[in-house]
Amino acid sequence: MKWKVKELLSGKDLETYEAYIQYRNEIEAKGASHWQRIHAMRGKIEVPKVDHVVVYKQPYRNEGIAGSDCQVLLPAPECVGNLMNGYVQPPIEEVWNIQLVCVGTDGHVEVIRKVQETAWIAKHGLDFQAVVDARGIHEWVIEPLSYEKSIEYIIMKDIPVEVWDSRHNSRKFAIIQRHQLPETRDLRNAWVFNEEWQNDSNILSH
Repeated sequence: MKWKVKELLSGKDLETYEAYIQYRNEIEAKGASHWQRIHAMRGKIEVPKVDHVVVYKQPYRNEGIAGSDCQVLLPAPECVGNLMNGYVQPPIEEVWNIQLVCVGTDGHVEVIRKVQETAWIAKHGLDFQAVVDARGIHEWVIEPLSYEKSIEYIIMKDIPVEVWDSRHNSRKFAIIQRHQLPETRDLRNAWVFNEEWQNDSNILSH
């Protein structure tokens, strides 16, 4: 089924959406959007070698969240390079605050923050999604980060908050070197995240 965003929004939410579309068109005409900053830096900054990956425990398991119990995040060298160079990526809080209109497979419709996305989909499923407001990622940039802080930024951007938030008792992710992953991925969907590891060599079991 196809959805039009305007059919899902009313009142203040619709006004916010329309204002954001106008704003986005204006800044793109000026070459000042987040995506245009990324495009402008291609080939102009040093792309580092990224030897680390992040393995983490999938916080939700249902038909709306695909994948095995153990997930692997491969930080993109280009993204790490932009973060280390600075003045391209927005503050992580602005990424979390992106406003999304979501339609669940159960028919539930709601405008949520990006940081709430995984939990919402786990509860309602996902039939349709669109950005309602993301002004913050275009308006703000951060200064250069170290390699380690760049990896942390990517974790907080691309991995569900339930995995890395310090308010949760058990550690549900680990940063390891690429060579520590199993050599074969034949049983990739059977990988299980081991929460009781003693050292980095015991992070995955299958």
